[in-house]
Amino acid sequence: LGRSGDSINIIYVIAIFLLSIINGVCTHRYQFLSYQSGILLRTALTCAIYEKSLNLSPKGRMGLTNGSITNLVATDTQKLFEVMHEAHQIWSCPVAIVVVVALMLYLIGPSCLVGAAILVGLVPLSKKVTHHMVQIRKKRVAVADERIQIVNAMLQDIKITKLNCYEDRFEARVLEARRREMAFIRKEQVLWGFTLIIV
Repeated sequence: LGRSGDSINIIYVIAIFLLSIINGVCTHRYQFLSYQSGILLRTALTCAIYEKSLNLSPKGRMGLTNGSITNLVATDTQKLFEVMHEAHQIWSCPVAIVVVVALMLYLIGPSCLVGAAILVGLVPLSKKVTHHMVQIRKKRVAVADERIQIVNAMLQDIKITKLNCYEDRFEARVLEARRREMAFIRKEQVLWGFTLIIV
């Protein structure tokens, strides 16, 4: 009986080791493919945005600033790149939760349902915090647009800026916009940290 138990334990150890290797290979393959797809998507969108902005007529450019174009290229395309990596969690997380709860129900019993209920109960709170984060991000993007527009205006008319000694004024405006942007970033990061805690 002792030798039989030892041999079963050795089989379990070998199986866990092999499954860890398979898990690592599959995870890194998934990350490679998702990052590759994200890079291709981001590059294609960046080219499309620049091509569209260069071919716009003067009437089409009305209301479109350099800051908004820069934000489209720098921020929005990056978010789509991140979606390619994170989107699979929409289906994989519920499947993982169901599998884990089923295994815990088999091993521990009905008492594990308390933890599952708490996990499900935190979903509305997490959704509310995420909605608040999105609102803060919209305000931050607007301030970033303003900051980029100020810098572009200064660089486009650099001769006038230097001739009239407007550097200090532009610097003060940029720093003020950056201060407001950093305040939104801090709020966003605090909410992100809170989301990680509750999840």
